[in-house]
Amino acid sequence: MVVLDFSKAFDRVPHQRLLFFFSSFLSNRSQHVIVEGAPSDQVPVVSGVP
Repeated sequence: MVVLDFSKAFDRVPHQRLLFFFSSFLSNRSQHVIVEGAPSDQVPVVSGVP
């Protein structure tokens, strides 16, 4: 059995840098679908998990 403890992992990363990463990763996201080769319009993602 392998046990990994990540509880201290984020203590070594500057918190402002971590917040910037998550903020930029989660903001200004959009999505669209393609059905039988025809793409839909892009719409902003306002909820859910990326």
